[in-house]
Amino acid sequence: RARSCVHRFLFIAPATTAIYTEGDTLSLPGAHPIFPAQGQAVKRACRQARLWQDRFGLDISIAVNLSSQQFLQSRVDEVVLQALFEASLMPRLLQLELTESILMHDMSETVPLLKKLKDMGIGLAMDDFGTGYSSLSYLKRLPIDAVKIDRAFVADLEQDRDDAAICTTIIAMAHALGLQVIAEGVETEGQMEFLQAQGCDQIQGYLISKPVTASELEREFLAKGAGYIRARGSSQ
Repeated sequence: RARSCVHRFLFIAPATTAIYTEGDTLSLPGAHPIFPAQGQAVKRACRQARLWQDRFGLDISIAVNLSSQQFLQSRVDEVVLQALFEASLMPRLLQLELTESILMHDMSETVPLLKKLKDMGIGLAMDDFGTGYSSLSYLKRLPIDAVKIDRAFVADLEQDRDDAAICTTIIAMAHALGLQVIAEGVETEGQMEFLQAQGCDQIQGYLISKPVTASELEREFLAKGAGYIRARGSSQ
C-alpha cells in the first residue's frame, strides 16, 4: 500500500507539495491561519521547502497561491527574491499560482511583472483555468508554465461528455502551447485514469489525500517518497 501511495504521489507532482494563502493569512492545507501573509507567506513557504530539502535530500518544490492584493498591491518580485535569498532556495523550486482574474486585470502591468518573475526562474501557473474570461489571444501572451483545470470540469467528467471533452481540449491546447497541465479536485480512480490517458501532467485532490498539516505531509508522503527513491536508486 505504501508503494502504491508513493507511485501515486509521484504522478501528482514529483517531489512537490503546496502551501496556499487565503486573504490576509497563510494556511497550510487543513490547518488554521497562523500569521499575516503580507510577504510572510512566500518567506514561510521558501523556508519550509528548504527545510524539507535538507531533511529528506530531495529537491522539493512548493507552490504558493497569491491573492490579488498580494500580487497587484505589493512589490511581489522584490518580496519573492528576498524570500528565496533568505531561505537559500533555488528559484525553480518555487511556483506562484494566480487566478485568471488576477492575470487578466491589466495586461500592460501584469505581463512585465510576470516576465520579471519568469526571468528569475520562478514557475507560474494559472489557477482555476476555464472559469474566468481569458481568451487564447491573451493566454499566449502570458509567460506562464502551467494551467490548472478547475474542479468544476473534473467532478463529472466520468458522466458528462461535455466536461470530458473540455478537459481533453484544455490538456491538448496547453501542451500545444508548451504548458504543463494540473487537474484539480480529482476524487475517483476513474477521473485519474481518464486524465492520465489524456496526458495530464499532474493531479491533486482527495483521491490522493485530504488536506494535511506539514508534519502529516512529512510522515505520510515525504519520508516514504524519499525512502522509495533511495531504494529504487540503490537497486539500479
